[in-house]
Amino acid sequence: VEFNVREIYKDKIRTMRVLIMKGSDENHACVGFMDVTSEIEKHEEERLLNKQKERKASENLDIIKTLAAEYSSVYYIDLNNDKVTPYSMNDDTKNNFSSFLKDDVSYTKAFEKYVDLFVENDSKEKMLASGSIENIKKQLTTNQSFNTIYKNRGKGKSSYCEMKIVKPDENDPNPSFVALGFANRDEQICKQFVFEELSREPSIYIAIQKIFGVL
Repeated sequence: VEFNVREIYKDKIRTMRVLIMKGSDENHACVGFMDVTSEIEKHEEERLLNKQKERKASENLDIIKTLAAEYSSVYYIDLNNDKVTPYSMNDDTKNNFSSFLKDDVSYTKAFEKYVDLFVENDSKEKMLASGSIENIKKQLTTNQSFNTIYKNRGKGKSSYCEMKIVKPDENDPNPSFVALGFANRDEQICKQFVFEELSREPSIYIAIQKIFGVL
């Protein structure tokens, strides 16, 4: 028979494992005791750590799913190990970029390749700086997310797009994992630009607002 008991020893709680075995006859038994406090504490720490990892994984997946509902391409970034895992990609990205990710390439190299393939020259420098691991860590120290507007040259034409990077836990100043999403924002940004330009001409501005259904 084997079981554990807890006892107070020198003002501390310890766990003892008791082992009872048959003796030489039915009137005798052998009893052994072993202090297994460290073993039990280690197991409990591992259990709590695994539970925490499961919770983190669930939070990460929730963030990615939320981002994927609005952004056409979403990636899971391991900041500590410089790794990238695609969650979803639009057709243009999939056709021109997915094969590059199959070579177990680092996030840094993959992002540089993405900028080279899809970002217009006048936005390249800004995007490379914004998407660097160093900047991601800096921005997410105090913010849960940040975004960058850039010019995309996919499908043979230039358009405004948004890159958004989000950490799962808003209270974590040093996230290990983040989600990165890309979305086309050309219509919204062009409309905003038109309104800003026409706001200098009130009569025309009012007419444009009516056309777009703002008023």
